[in-house]
Amino acid sequence: KVAPGRKADVHGLKGAAQYNGCEGIVIEGPNDKGRWEVQVDYQCETKTLSLLESNLQPKPSCGWELVIAPIGLGIKETDVSQALTPHGRVRHVKMTNPPGVCLVEMALKEGAEAAFN
Repeated sequence: KVAPGRKADVHGLKGAAQYNGCEGIVIEGPNDKGRWEVQVDYQCETKTLSLLESNLQPKPSCGWELVIAPIGLGIKETDVSQALTPHGRVRHVKMTNPPGVCLVEMALKEGAEAAFN
């Protein structure tokens, strides 16, 4: 799934075909035109592209995952993210449905270990 902070491969571009095959990081989106802002490295420069989801192939995450349970009903994903940020970069936080469990992806092993301890 395309989401801010996730890596994705660019493909299917016709007007800017030189970026096909590049790996990028989704910065934000989608905007009101359904486009995602994606940063790619191309010829030793970082470029920001505005791409449709159909031109992005999300890459599997290589982060460190934590499962936090039980989580109180009033706790939000933003609360969990803010609590873990001092330990390292938080890539993704997702509450389960039914509630009670939170899935967290940290960027680095050290951050995940610090959050766990």
